[in-house]
Amino acid sequence: AERRRGESSRRERFSAELSARVVEILPNGVVRIEGRKKLKIDEHEQEITVRGYVRTRDISLGNTVESWRVAEAELLYASNGKLREAGQGVWSRILDLIIP
Repeated sequence: AERRRGESSRRERFSAELSARVVEILPNGVVRIEGRKKLKIDEHEQEITVRGYVRTRDISLGNTVESWRVAEAELLYASNGKLREAGQGVWSRILDLIIP
């Protein structure tokens, strides 16, 4: 009996800077933040949302926070279309039709 193994993965990576606002200050001084940014890439609208908690001591003098310092981070990514990857193979396209 011949054994065959298959594996499929989908990986998206993006990098962005976005502004966030303080939506709540907790009694212990930790702040809850939320920010949203809309982009248009290849005629498709994309939206990135970040939510989480930040210690005030982790906010730099430039009023910025590295993403890895956001506790309970919630990153949401939405798109009204699909960006096509260069060199997308036949199996990837078939899987995309079955599992969009």
